[in-house]
Amino acid sequence: MLAGTGRADHLGAQVLGELNGDVAGDRGAVLVADMKVGERFASPGDLVERLMYGFSPSVCPPDSMSHPGSAATGTAMRPDTFRRYAELAGFATVDTLDVDHDFWRFYRLHAH
Repeated sequence: MLAGTGRADHLGAQVLGELNGDVAGDRGAVLVADMKVGERFASPGDLVERLMYGFSPSVCPPDSMSHPGSAATGTAMRPDTFRRYAELAGFATVDTLDVDHDFWRFYRLHAH
């Protein structure tokens, strides 16, 4: 089974854990689309990163903080942070998919 979700900034280990148990099961996978910011912070950031930081303070943390279990990370979540959340949620592997897109980074999470 393959299930999908977007906007990883609204997810955290608790929410990812629910996806792991409820959706992925023993042999399934979860597809996550997240905003494509740099792998590491750099100043000045590129145009996409600047746009994401513009959204983050006014949109993403306030919205994600309104959901129980959210990590309220914000729009500019680095791949290492996402991997840490997925590992805390019990996913065995986190693959970054090779999809050429300006705004989105795609991950495939496997339960086992």
